[in-house]
Amino acid sequence: MRITFEQHGFTVSAEEIKIRMHNLTARYRKEKNLIGPSGGSPSKWPYYVEVHRILGSFRIHIVEEVVEESISDTDATEEWLENEHPCSGSEISPTPSSSRSPSSSGRSAATKKKIVNQDILDEVKRINAIIQAEFERVRDTDERLIGLETERNELLREMNEHVKLFNETFINMMSKLS
Repeated sequence: MRITFEQHGFTVSAEEIKIRMHNLTARYRKEKNLIGPSGGSPSKWPYYVEVHRILGSFRIHIVEEVVEESISDTDATEEWLENEHPCSGSEISPTPSSSRSPSSSGRSAATKKKIVNQDILDEVKRINAIIQAEFERVRDTDERLIGLETERNELLREMNEHVKLFNETFINMMSKLS
């Protein structure tokens, strides 16, 4: 690539090309993530369409396909383990948090995918409940702190009034003595 650049009158080192390629692909991935898998709003980066045309077809940039294939590979592994592994199928769990173990017999890949998706959804709901409980705990703690700060401020006002009264009394007493 360096030689091709030199033939066109550009002098660059191999390291410069590597860095620029890295920066280009990083920017592409950033823009692709901003757009999201549903193809949300179009990218404002003027080179996105051209770079997507070149890099978009590479498997590393097609996250949905890679995830789906990974799930299929997991299903194939489970199937192999159930058929070939000397242990019973009940000892093998595809996901540590899964309460259901999709068996390969009688279930299609779509059904297995639904079960895995439901497990993921259940885990997200469980985590969401934990987060909500923590938000409530933090909110209650904040309210108690605000109450304590309000009480502290009131005590400081009272103390300030007492100090003023003491100073006035002290000044009056000193003026009577002099």
